[in-house]
Parts: sequence; structure tokens; C-alpha cells
Amino acid sequence: MTEKHYLRIKAATPYYNFVRKIAFPSLKQTVLAILLVDLVGSILAFRLYSGSLLGLPAALMMGLLVLAFPSIISDPVVDRFALRRDPVFNLRRCFALSLFSSVVLIGGLVIGALAGKMFHTFAFPGDAFYLGVFIAAPFRCVTIFSMSSADRISKAFSAVFEPFLSLISVSLLFQLSVEKSSLVFVASFLISFAYAALILTYLEKMGMGRIGISPTQLFRGFLSSMLDKKSELIERQLEKISSEQDLNTTVLEFRQKGSQSNSAILVVSNFHPGPFLNVGSSILPQVMQDSLAEETNAIIGVPHGISGHEMNLVSQVENQKVVEEVLKATGLQDFQSIATKLVRVSSGNATASCQVFGECSLVTITLSPNDMEDIPLDVGSRLTFTGKKFFRETALIDAHNSIKNAKILDDKDESDIVDSTEKALEKASAEPRSPFSFGVARVSLDEFTCEQGIGPGGLVALVVKVAEQISAYLIVDGNNMKSGLRERILQAMVEMGIQCGEVMTTDTHVVNGITSARLGYHPVGEAIDDDAFMKKIKSVISEAKKNLCEGEISSNSIKTRVKTLGSALFKNMAELIHYISRLVVFSIIPTIIISVIVFVLIMIRS
Repeated sequence: MTEKHYLRIKAATPYYNFVRKIAFPSLKQTVLAILLVDLVGSILAFRLYSGSLLGLPAALMMGLLVLAFPSIISDPVVDRFALRRDPVFNLRRCFALSLFSSVVLIGGLVIGALAGKMFHTFAFPGDAFYLGVFIAAPFRCVTIFSMSSADRISKAFSAVFEPFLSLISVSLLFQLSVEKSSLVFVASFLISFAYAALILTYLEKMGMGRIGISPTQLFRGFLSSMLDKKSELIERQLEKISSEQDLNTTVLEFRQKGSQSNSAILVVSNFHPGPFLNVGSSILPQVMQDSLAEETNAIIGVPHGISGHEMNLVSQVENQKVVEEVLKATGLQDFQSIATKLVRVSSGNATASCQVFGECSLVTITLSPNDMEDIPLDVGSRLTFTGKKFFRETALIDAHNSIKNAKILDDKDESDIVDSTEKALEKASAEPRSPFSFGVARVSLDEFTCEQGIGPGGLVALVVKVAEQISAYLIVDGNNMKSGLRERILQAMVEMGIQCGEVMTTDTHVVNGITSARLGYHPVGEAIDDDAFMKKIKSVISEAKKNLCEGEISSNSIKTRVKTLGSALFKNMAELIHYISRLVVFSIIPTIIISVIVFVLIMIRS
């Protein structure tokens, strides 16, 4: 993925955050907001027009009988009959759309009040209300037609029913011309239907050509996952356009020497835990952790392997394939009781640590305290090839532990990573093998939330003692880590008698898309109390040290054929979402201008 494409994807974060926000208001809050907006807005508009509160009765009629009550009456009818089984448009969102329409209509009333004072030919409140209808109608139509999965007649009814009731009310209460009201109704919705049809037809044709599936179906699935955390709709679409790839996984099993049951299992795989929330492999670290723990009673660590968004698995079915293959790879009897000390090599901005267990080298890579994002797959392939020169297996971990500003790795970053890792592999191959001890522990981080950037997998610590060296591996269930926190944790380890180690995150994307944040999520440490977090870290390391025992290790590398997004498809999807967002925003502006021009022509005609 080029830097240009990467930045376009990141530029979609404001739209991503906006969609997330519309999930929050409750039904009761939305209805109360409609009443408040309609009443206060109407009173304000009439006050601006008359210069006093003499128009209060008329303002109350406008706010309650013309704006609020038609919404409260029509939306349950729409929900019950027109959009009954719609996966996205429930009653709460019907009211949310009415709230937005109310805001636009109030805006029309306020503009109309000012216009009425300046131009005697502009009738208030009738012409002001008509202006609001012309502005609100395109928003209402394109929202319903793009978000709802209902048939066209049901969508059309849902779009016009509330405005129709409001126009009847305003015509009767304020004695407006039935002919004029009818003309406004027909003209505003003809323009709006035409706009919705044109923009959605264009997007369908363009989207099908670029990604091979309906972009509106993809959009509805995206909304269902973002708003209701239901992944089925979007995963069905992703299944249609997925590509098959081999997923490489290395499983390291630790157990007490002479025991028949594992104490800890590390699963290092090049799946990517994205794209967001519970869609695809976003939740795979937790699913892997829970499934393996249930079957083996071991403590499970799932650090982030070398992968990018092209290795996002597309569904829970694919997740289960990986879990089942990993389970088959456990329980082997080829255990060895030797390991090397951990060695560390720095080159430029990169630092690689390598420790050998049996015939497997365990490598962690970081750019901390500089920003780091996903290490590209081709870099991982090159390093795997180098590792095979020295070891039967190599487990490569992208520590994913430092971010301040999102960036794509440049050529120098990649060169530093390759240089430091290749040197670390070579250096570790020359290290003497010795018996080792290990201890493992896990603590939950239930006091922190996904909104704060902490996933449900908690905190896992693996402490290893070889000769006189004690090292520690700390795995946090989160997406990256705020810059500088890794160094503070490593210093705390030293103070606890740990000579060296590494801090890693799982890169889980269950924390993505649920909070309004600069990056679309909070890295570990950005939104939580450092001292409370450090207390948990010291606790889990202490417990792991206390559990030190003579150990033995078994490792196994497997391939699993899975359906993924693929690099080209993910790039096209991300750019398409960004393009659609911009197109809808910028195309609706000329549509509103056209609507206003038609409104002016109707005013002149009448």
C-alpha cells in the first residue's frame, strides 16, 4: 500500500467517528430532543420575525403540531409497516432521522423569519416552512434509500410520510394554499428521489466495477456492524470478494519439565486482527485465547505477527478454521528443555530481540520510541527465509508498541528492521543452549474498557530464565501503544530483576470504531491511568516470576488456507468508502441549491 493510499484511508477517520456517534442516543432521548428542538427552534424563529413573544401560541402550534407530533405519529407507523424487518433502520433511527429533519426545518424557519422581515413578499411562516422542506427532503431521501434494505415502495413511503403529515398540518393550522403546499411537496420529493436514484445508481455501477459487490450492501453491513455490532451482513459481502491465501502460524507450547499438560501457549500468526469491531479476524486474538484456554487449560498469548490489513480474515467461519488448525498442532510430544539467552540488536530506529527455544527462534521487532505501524508481509517473508538458514522454525512478532502519529513504514524503517532482525537471528544462532525455567501468568484488565483501548484478553506475562539471565515477554490486548510507555515498562522490569524483555500488543481491532479518537481508537496507555496500569504490569510479572519452574518447549509451524481481504481489495474498499463519503457530501450541496432555486420559482409563480 502506498503512502498516498494509506493517508486516504486515515483521512476517512472523521466519517468513521461520525457514523459511530449516531448509535448513541436512546429512543427516549431522541424523542425528547425532537420536542425540545422543535419547540425552542419555533419560538426562536417566531421571536426573530415578530420582535416579541406575541407569536408564542403560533410558535407552539408550529413546534408541536406541525413538526413534533407528525414525527411521533409517523415514525412508529413507518417502523411497524414499511421498515419492519430492516436490519439497520429500527424505530430509534427513524426518530433520529426525524430529529435531523427537524434541525434542518428549524434552520429553514429561522432563515425564513429573517427573510420575512427583509422582504414583504416572503410569507412567514408558510414560505419559511416550505424552504425547510426543500432543504430537508434530499437528506431524508438519500439517507433512507442508502441505509434501508426495504423495497423501493417502502422506502419512498418512509421518506414522504412524515413530511406529508407536516404539510397537511401547516396548511390547515396556518391556512396555507393547498395548491401551493401540494406543489412544494411534489417538487421537493421529485428532486430528492431523482438525486437519490442518480447518486446511488452511479455508486452501484462504480462500486461493482471497483470491488465486485454492491457498495450500498457493503455500506449497510458496515452500519450494522458499527451501530449494532452485528457482523453477519458485512461478512456475507466480504465472503463474496475474498481471496484465498495461506496463513502461516507458529505455535510454541511451554510446560513444566516432565508434565503432560501445557502451562502456556504462544500463537504467532500472520493474520491481521482487523478490520474493526467484531468483523472478521478483529476478534481472533480473543477467540484464539478463549478457545485454546478452554481446551488446554493453559495461559494463551497471541502477539501480533507480521501482517497488514490485506491479511484480515473475512468471517467468523475463517476464524474457526484457524483455531481448529492451531488446536490440531498442540499436544505434540516433541518437547525439548533447552533455550538460549535473549539477545538484542539495534540498527537505526529498529530493535530486534531473539531467543531460541528448542528448534524455534522467537523474534520481537520494534521501532519504539518512534512510530510504528504494520510491518509489510514481504519484509516478513524475507526474514522468515533468513531464519530458516539457522533454525527449523522462526516466529516473527511485530511488537506494535509505539505510536503517536499514524504513518506507513518508509524504506529506511524497513531496512533497519531487516538489518537488526537478520543480525539478531545470526547472533542468537551462536548462543549456547542451556536448560531453562519459565513462569507464566495472566491478569484481566476489567477495570479498563475497549473504549479506552484495552481489549478483553487482558495481560499475559511469560518470564524465562536461562543461566543467570531473566527475560520477560509482556502481551497486552490492545492496538498499539502510546510512545514512551514501552520504555517505562522495561525500566520497571529492570527494577524487578528482569534484565531484558519486550512489551507487545495483540493489535486487536475490537477497540477500533467505538470511540471518537484521533486515530479512530486509543492506543494502550493513551486513555487510561498510567499508574494503575503499571500496578497491573508489576503484579502479573511478579506472579509469573513466582511460578518459575524447569521447562520444556515444543514448537510447530502450520499453514491454513483462509479467505482474506487481500491487499488490492482492502485498498480499493478503503478508498471507495472515502470516495463515497466525499461524493455524497459534495453532491448534496448542488442538489440543495437546485431545490432552493425551484422553491424560489414556486414563490415567484405564486
